[in-house]
Amino acid sequence: MKTAGSAVPVIAGCIEPTTRRVVERAEASTRLGADGLVVTAPFYAIVGPHEIERHFRAVAAAVELPLLAYDIPVCVHSKLSVDLLTRLAAEGVLAGVKDSSGDDVAFRQLALAIAERAPERDFSLLTATRWWSTR
Repeated sequence: MKTAGSAVPVIAGCIEPTTRRVVERAEASTRLGADGLVVTAPFYAIVGPHEIERHFRAVAAAVELPLLAYDIPVCVHSKLSVDLLTRLAAEGVLAGVKDSSGDDVAFRQLALAIAERAPERDFSLLTATRWWSTR
């Protein structure tokens, strides 16, 4: 964080297999001065959509920093659904999504759903090649 200073925002990757470990990393990133956090779904054990939702809610409740969901199913064996991401965005749990799923159709559907269901939210959508913002 010292290297970046205030020149650019620092988004810390809090990538761990379990919620408890993600929260520990998120707390450490907060203490070190991160501006935001990016978090995957849990990935050691196979989990369903309800566990994934509880995971993101628990991390968001544990820290004050903006939380971005990292959709990378090739590594975590779960594709984050448009419905889940839109719901968490509308409720203010998520501040954005980093998409590495390769699913361009779902990415466009997510952008449209966020614009429709959460137009008042400042929500960022990132891919490997472009950055989108609802504002």
